Amino acid sequence: MTHVTIGSALVACLAVLMLGACSRTPHDLSTGQLSQVVGGKQASLKPCFDTALKTHPYDHEVRMQATIHIAADGRVSSVELGGEAGLPGMSACIRDSIKGWKFPPANDPTDTSLPLIFKRDPPKDGPNSEAAKEMIRRALGQTSAPR
Repeated sequence: MTHVTIGSALVACLAVLMLGACSRTPHDLSTGQLSQVVGGKQASLKPCFDTALKTHPYDHEVRMQATIHIAADGRVSSVELGGEAGLPGMSACIRDSIKGWKFPPANDPTDTSLPLIFKRDPPKDGPNSEAAKEMIRRALGQTSAPR
């Protein structure tokens, strides 16, 4: 299992947009509209990381920056990825997934930047967990658990 985290930089940029300090054309999608779509769709990126992990095991987090170009009709016209390259096959999968997202229509095209962080969840019970539990019981002088 993996986590996909939308980075705090998005929150900061969205806060700046709300204050009007970022450059944006009038009639862009609102911060709330962008956040709603991204929040609802971020889980669609998880299979990209999971699939890449099957053929390229990796224990560190992967950080990427997605720049999403949204047409006035709400479809994603293009996606650019920056930052780390990710695992083989991951970038194309992320691009394809984001290109399937649908935003509300606006009067003008909108560009937004989205920080992505992919990391593995720690294993709940690894293959050696029973052996480790048994060693702890022995070290504490406890008898073995029934089998």
